[in-house]
Amino acid sequence: MHLKNITQEKLSINNKPLLYIIVGSFNTLFALCLFPILFLSFNEVHYNILISISALLSTLVSFSTQAYFVFRKLDSLFYKFYKFVLFQFFIYLVNIFSMFILIELLAFNILITQIILTIIIAMSSYFIYRDKIFT
Repeated sequence: MHLKNITQEKLSINNKPLLYIIVGSFNTLFALCLFPILFLSFNEVHYNILISISALLSTLVSFSTQAYFVFRKLDSLFYKFYKFVLFQFFIYLVNIFSMFILIELLAFNILITQIILTIIIAMSSYFIYRDKIFT
């Protein structure tokens, strides 16, 4: 009985930063794959529209996984989702502005630029999620 409890404790991950990395890795992989798939499938569509579709789908997946697996905060979901979406909208604007500067003005590669921006955004978002959204 005692051994069973110890094993269950070891299998249960309660370290929020570690869970954020695991779930965030999934969310980042999802976002990283989604934009290129959309871009390669619909390359005649402007990248801002594709980023918009990608951002919407990624936001839904990210909120669900962060709320359930990382922060385990299922109370006041509508209010948390509202704050989450506002933050995601801010990230979206930063993404669009950054893509414009890096692609249109500096002639960077679209796919590489989006991958780098996605990674930077994912890494910096933990603190906002922890301190402002899932409190």
